[in-house]
Amino acid sequence: MSRYQIKNVDSVFTGHMLDMLILGVPFAAIAAGGVFGYIPDKWFIHSYVTGGILIFLLLVRQLRRFRVLKCPRCSDRLTVDALRENEKISFTCEACKIIWRTDFVHSTD
Repeated sequence: MSRYQIKNVDSVFTGHMLDMLILGVPFAAIAAGGVFGYIPDKWFIHSYVTGGILIFLLLVRQLRRFRVLKCPRCSDRLTVDALRENEKISFTCEACKIIWRTDFVHSTD
């Protein structure tokens, strides 16, 4: 059995923060619209629908981010390793013999 190197991958954290920023803008707009009350205009209803669709798509993308990773070295598509409680989420590249670890910890709480 050959040994694997363990390396950290920062792209998962960066992508997560970018997704949360993009997700926060429509959420804040929809919340602000609700706070300031009803506006009898079709544009307002369209903003709810557009914001809802955007939020749904970004949440799906966010869930996928923790299941699939593109290897930073060889660009192979990697799937998440078996998740154990309170361990960092990791992906193993068999071609490069590297275990890529993220800064995120698996928790069932």
